[in-house]
Amino acid sequence: MTDIKIPKNTAQALKLINLMIENPTLPVIPMVDYEVCCDDEHSYWAGSIGEIKKDVFYMPDTTIFSDMDRIEEHFEEIIEIKNPNNIFSREEMNKLIKEEIQKVEIKEAIYIYIELPEVV
Repeated sequence: MTDIKIPKNTAQALKLINLMIENPTLPVIPMVDYEVCCDDEHSYWAGSIGEIKKDVFYMPDTTIFSDMDRIEEHFEEIIEIKNPNNIFSREEMNKLIKEEIQKVEIKEAIYIYIELPEVV
């Protein structure tokens, strides 16, 4: 039996297709590495497909917080800004973060991480 090597982009495309079939109602969100579009001289930039995964997100405006760790960090910063003179224990802060998160809509999406282009 011969081992067949599947090119990375083909494997990633298959993973994306399978996630989309398994989760037909979820949005697909490309997450583009800032180094891919490092200037404004062009309309499009080459990139390569990196990680593909299903995860949660929170998008209060044009900013997207793309996993629960980032969502929690966002609300921790808001709590600290609103309460500059209070020092919370980690347990108190976690409770406040959880309360804030329960007030908003956390959604799921399929993420395609676009990274620096591979040499072709």
